Amino acid sequence: MDISSTKYIQPRPLSNFNRISFLVSINGELPSKTPKNLIPLEAHKLPSRMVTLLQIHSPVVHTITHEADINRINFLPGDGLITTIPNLALVVRVADCAPVLIFEPSGKVIALLHAGWRGIMRGILETAVEKLVLMGVEPKKLISYIGPSIGEKNYEVGDEFLNWFPRSAKVINGKVHFDIKGEIKLRLQKLGIKIAGTFPYSTYSTPWLSSYRRDGKSCGRTICIAWLKQDTQK
Repeated sequence: MDISSTKYIQPRPLSNFNRISFLVSINGELPSKTPKNLIPLEAHKLPSRMVTLLQIHSPVVHTITHEADINRINFLPGDGLITTIPNLALVVRVADCAPVLIFEPSGKVIALLHAGWRGIMRGILETAVEKLVLMGVEPKKLISYIGPSIGEKNYEVGDEFLNWFPRSAKVINGKVHFDIKGEIKLRLQKLGIKIAGTFPYSTYSTPWLSSYRRDGKSCGRTICIAWLKQDTQK
């Protein structure tokens, strides 16, 4: 997986956490004015080791706590990754679905999820937090960030969403729309997870982000990478 030459940005709300890195890839060029709450990275160095999954819109979350887990889990079906290993990059790809970062700020553990409506409905957020709790982390000590996804006004869905997501689906101008970030926020808050922020732009209306709804099968994917930084004080 050679993604080291890709351009990336860092969400500004996460720059205060010294043990956490989370980058979002850019398609093409950013506007001349730096986007709100984002830090363009002129230079960056990615970890040499990376793990990704065959994303299937599921609640399946894989945990990597030993070196032997890395090759075993890489490219398995699933939509969530958790690790306690420093400098191991977790990678998800999105094009309207939301990447969700969950971490313990001192650098003990990090999770990166691919959360589309199917995965959300099937419980990927709850599954990830349950696994983190089993690893000994209290939910109140976890912090999350919701990455780039499609905005509500561009996310027209079927009437069934009103039953599936009664708090986050609503009728706008006679059509049902789904607020995917809003649903994720509600579920994280119910789980007791703090939210550091959300990505300030919709994938659909942002040319430098990938959007399946906007461009169809030719849209490509926005790459999201997260890792724990090595504790240099040890």
